[in-house]
Amino acid sequence: MKDNNLFSWVASGFTFLTAGLSQDVTQLILLILGIVSSVVSLAYTLWKWYRKAKADGKITADEIDEAADIINDHVNKGKDDETK
Repeated sequence: MKDNNLFSWVASGFTFLTAGLSQDVTQLILLILGIVSSVVSLAYTLWKWYRKAKADGKITADEIDEAADIINDHVNKGKDDETK
């Protein structure tokens, strides 16, 4: 009976420890997914920009400025989302 009681306490402690750590793990997973989705979104947007800019055979300085604006918009959107 005493062994069963000890096992119960150990199992309960393990359950509480796992529950506490799972919240941290979940937050880490969500952070990684957020970063990956931001990178994929930026890459797709730049890919679309590149196809449009390269359509005439060369990329001009104005088109490079447009790409810089796209990157700045994504970075600023990420900062805005982070502060909310």
